[in-house]
Amino acid sequence: MLPIVLIAGGLIAVVGFVVIAAAVWFIGSDSDAPFAGLPVADSTRVDAQQVLPAVKQYVNKRDPKLELVSISVGDHVHGGLADLKRGDLIAFEFVNRATSDAVRVELEARGMRARPAKSSAAAATAPAPACSTEAAWRILSQGSALSNREATFSYRATGGKGVWTIVIADSPPITREVDGESCSVIR
Repeated sequence: MLPIVLIAGGLIAVVGFVVIAAAVWFIGSDSDAPFAGLPVADSTRVDAQQVLPAVKQYVNKRDPKLELVSISVGDHVHGGLADLKRGDLIAFEFVNRATSDAVRVELEARGMRARPAKSSAAAATAPAPACSTEAAWRILSQGSALSNREATFSYRATGGKGVWTIVIADSPPITREVDGESCSVIR
């Protein structure tokens, strides 16, 4: 009788372990998405526009019909370049209009990873920016005291074209827009 009780107890322990392991895997799977290597040589000076081709190639392996919706660059960006080692994050959102699938690709110090996103199939897709974050910042800060300020960059389609919106840390914050194609200041 004792061996049967021990076998039954062992089976219950194994089943319990498997159930707990499966729950941990499912709950933590999104936050533990695997990282790919960074597509940059210097992670302290990253321009979102310049890494977009590598990000697009990375996301096309998942779904070649994904289209760019937006780019977000850090909260404390200096000179238009993100410093991933310092904690800046660059996020690219893509959507497949046919399937309504959306993917967010994040670049951070540990690497690049893709996660499910919440963009809708109705979200306006944006053309790839020709104007880099560094060039947009240079144009905004020419001859002004803004050159040493921190900023947040976001890129999306506005009025049928891609626009960088730059929020400069000040009191109150200063918001400017730069054309994503020509690098000309919109406002």
